[in-house]
Amino acid sequence: MSIKPERKMNGYYMYYSPIRPAEKTPSFKVSIGSNLWVDFGINEGGTLIDLILKLNPDYTVSKIVADFNKGIFSFHQLEGNNKLPIASKIKIIKTEPLRNCPGACTYLESRGIEFSKACDYVSGISYEMNGIVYRGIATKNINDGYNISSQNFKCATKQGVTFYSHNIGMSIIVTEGIMDLLSFIMLYPKQVGLHDLCVLNSVHNLAGIYHLLKNNNRIICFLDNDLAGDRATSLIENYSKANEISFFDYRRKYKGYKDLNDYLLGKPM
Repeated sequence: MSIKPERKMNGYYMYYSPIRPAEKTPSFKVSIGSNLWVDFGINEGGTLIDLILKLNPDYTVSKIVADFNKGIFSFHQLEGNNKLPIASKIKIIKTEPLRNCPGACTYLESRGIEFSKACDYVSGISYEMNGIVYRGIATKNINDGYNISSQNFKCATKQGVTFYSHNIGMSIIVTEGIMDLLSFIMLYPKQVGLHDLCVLNSVHNLAGIYHLLKNNNRIICFLDNDLAGDRATSLIENYSKANEISFFDYRRKYKGYKDLNDYLLGKPM
């Protein structure tokens, strides 16, 4: 993409964000040792594939691999001998109830989420990466992968949507991330238990939710106010119309905010 680092630090480089090209201060960090990135402006990060998916919401992992093998993507090494090692695979050490992980409380509080209300939806997780043990919070998705979050870090061991069934079968709430779902629970506590709940975890997982949507009478979306959110919302709306399912786009409730969590925190765009 011909984007060069603005600052080269010990072990990491700082760039202007390719996700937010209008930014004035470099806030996109690439860690050289782990080959992972984090965009502090949106508090998201992950692997190279996660970045491609963020920049190209219509892609799938299999399409990325196929196009890379065809030479469609062109990745160049930085000048000199600074070769970037391939990131080690994440090794899950253990998951446990969130109540056993008081360290997660600070992170959740920073996102405006009450610890007690998160316990039914997320777990604590310990994982190893590049020989270092980390801790965070996690949800397990329908493909038996873990979506892991902590301060300034977000990744998935395997892509997939996370689904919470309340055996309602009448309406389903769809959010993009787990923090958006937890924000919904904070903002609308009386709605808890009245809907099935689905977290995309990434908009590129959209194809994986249609079998969850088809048996509902109502689909209620709380996706992001950005281009990827527009596309995903439009696709779900078209699916709803084609299958005669009532559709509600609640983004108008938090117009001027990137997502539902920013709305909860009072952080407009």
